[in-house]
Amino acid sequence: MQVSHDFDNITGSHIKHIPPASSLAAIRDALSSSPPIITLTSIQQREIALATWKKIAREKENRQKRKEENKENHRKRKEENKDNRRKRKENHVAPAPPPKVSRLKSIIVSGCRTY
Repeated sequence: MQVSHDFDNITGSHIKHIPPASSLAAIRDALSSSPPIITLTSIQQREIALATWKKIAREKENRQKRKEENKENHRKRKEENKDNRRKRKENHVAPAPPPKVSRLKSIIVSGCRTY
């Protein structure tokens, strides 16, 4: 059985190409021989990728929660403003109109007697 070896520069791991028609014993020998298929570098990169993926998922979830909270807060503020406007309308009392005074009386009171 011919097993070829390649080195993956991106992951830093060795890749073994085993022909598809290989026997089980040949595959076992190829997998157990050095260099290993999975190196420490590729394991670390997978862990970093998994941690990054989890962080992105957490941030996305937090953004969604904040968006929902903002919508709820906006709705509450809108309702409160509506209630406040309604209460102001109900409690609003127009000022009493000034008493009607005849023109003659106002002239006499002010001290000017011009008829």
